[in-house]
Amino acid sequence: MNVIFHDPYKRVVTTKPWHPPLESMDELLAQSQVLSLHCPLTEETFHLINRQTIAKMPRGAYLINTARGAVVDTTALPDAIASGHLAAAGIDVLDHEPPPADHPLLVAWRDPRHPAHHRVIITPHSAFFARSLMDMRTKGSDACRRHCAANRFPRCQLRS
Repeated sequence: MNVIFHDPYKRVVTTKPWHPPLESMDELLAQSQVLSLHCPLTEETFHLINRQTIAKMPRGAYLINTARGAVVDTTALPDAIASGHLAAAGIDVLDHEPPPADHPLLVAWRDPRHPAHHRVIITPHSAFFARSLMDMRTKGSDACRRHCAANRFPRCQLRS
């Protein structure tokens, strides 16, 4: 995969595998067969991806949003997928969690006759919990163990 990116705030990249950042979002959209979003939600990024920006992407492109829900206007996705402009979308979060039952993307996704039914993956932005609950427990226990060892508590039994 040829990785390209646009960051309006970062002009110099020292990491060798990366190409220099593209000058504009339009340039990025025009070249992105797979667009993966990694940005905070701000006034600038609210609905950054919408009907107009999707139209600037190559036909048959893929959209992946693991950033914040409102970075993508998800109401634009059913039409983009039905038209074939987007081949598929992976949406890790919607603007409102839980979403309303009549959300256009969910309505399309639940309908086996709509192309979104087979070409959209929606998750409730919960990947953090699946992977990190054990990390939180382990790191918390390790921190307590280190504190007990450092302070030489007589009743603290240290086990690895």
